[in-house]
Amino acid sequence: QCTARGVIAWRRMSSAMSSPADVDSLDAIVSALYASVSFPSGSSPDWARFRSLFEPSALMIRVDPRVTALPPSERSDAPALIATPVDAYIARTQALIDGGTLRGFEERELVRRTEVFGDVAQVFSSYERSVEGSPLVRGVNSMSLVKDGLRWWIAAVAWTDETPDNPLPARLVPRSPA
Repeated sequence: QCTARGVIAWRRMSSAMSSPADVDSLDAIVSALYASVSFPSGSSPDWARFRSLFEPSALMIRVDPRVTALPPSERSDAPALIATPVDAYIARTQALIDGGTLRGFEERELVRRTEVFGDVAQVFSSYERSVEGSPLVRGVNSMSLVKDGLRWWIAAVAWTDETPDNPLPARLVPRSPA
């Protein structure tokens, strides 16, 4: 549970740990997010950089399209949404890496659509993800970002993968070269 004092301490620590170049613009923070979570086989994501991008009470929310596509009567106990604080997401992902289940991960942005009002922004970013030993996957990251007058913070990231029944919308698909 975040207390006001804890939030202030986190912000100070994250601000000190973050590179100003990573958090001074929306383009920079989104690029830093993709760069920090990607890693080659035999290493790990840059968790310090990753953590420094997030507001202390931020959530990572995975929407599982395999579950959301099912009628309620056919759903088992598998959750459609998995919402975790940033540190829990890091711990869960690092455990997969340490256990050898996740050996390499690269996520790259395809197309971005951004809406901004004052110090609040919403970014829809389509991605292409490759995980060692698995087929290429595309999907969408929906990012809520806020600016505290000094820097941008990621307040939440919700994501879901593309499926045959739910392809990427045309506005989030890269245009073919003419």
